[in-house]
Amino acid sequence: MATIREKIIEQRDKILSNDADVASEAISRLRTQAVAAMYGGPGSEAWVTFMRNFADNDAQLARLTERRVEDHLCNRYIDLARTYLIGNAVCTPNTTLHFLDGIDDILDQTLSG
Repeated sequence: MATIREKIIEQRDKILSNDADVASEAISRLRTQAVAAMYGGPGSEAWVTFMRNFADNDAQLARLTERRVEDHLCNRYIDLARTYLIGNAVCTPNTTLHFLDGIDDILDQTLSG
């Protein structure tokens, strides 16, 4: 099973693919979903749809979509990382090279399995 970080890298690699069809699909999908997630807000169906791109299991999806008490030790950083993840998905191609900026490993910390 991939970590959230690995799933982010997987999506970034699709965006940077030499296969124009793969890159175009990934760019269009992530950009469209990220904008919908921003307008829908946390907890919305659009937010969950976007975050599914980066989750391999229910615990990871919950980390990306829910504000949970057990995350209290790093909650403000989790919120910031989620924000960067959405913001980085709608920016320029140069930003895509830095898709992990502002995210680091905080989204995977304290997750088991």
